[in-house]
Amino acid sequence: MKKDKEKNFNTLSLICRIAGTVVLSVAILFALPVTLPKLFGFRIYNVVTPSMVPALNPGSLVYVKETEASEIGEGDIIAFESDGEVVVHRAVENDTVFREITTKGDANETIDIYPVPYNKVIGKVVFNIPKAGTFFMYLSTAKGRITAACFVLSGAILSFIGMPGKEDGEEEDDEK
Repeated sequence: MKKDKEKNFNTLSLICRIAGTVVLSVAILFALPVTLPKLFGFRIYNVVTPSMVPALNPGSLVYVKETEASEIGEGDIIAFESDGEVVVHRAVENDTVFREITTKGDANETIDIYPVPYNKVIGKVVFNIPKAGTFFMYLSTAKGRITAACFVLSGAILSFIGMPGKEDGEEEDDEK
């Protein structure tokens, strides 16, 4: 009877360990797109308006690499600061004499009213992940943080439950 109990306990322990490892691995995999690129100098932003459709849809996560404004070319998608916000639009013209870039959203009919001064340019959009921004925007809310914390905590608890250890009643044999 004790062997059956041990076998069931070992099976349950293994299942908990595997489930805990899977949950924690998924949490790490979901964190990689917003942590790893930062180590390589990328800034990450969420597209919130449809001004760049079809190139960038709302909810896309864009990765911006710092670029000298003088190196921005016509057609490059850039990120820049405007009135305390980060805007992602396409460069239409780079005026190196006045040190400013004329921009336009792909979905907009006219160019932006004000050119972007060089000192407001953040960089060039290098790549994007469609719809990922919506997910990470949710995680930046209180409800999202609680959800993420519960997910990670459940993985840690499952891993802890599945840790091998002494069962009740077992004695260590120190005299061997």
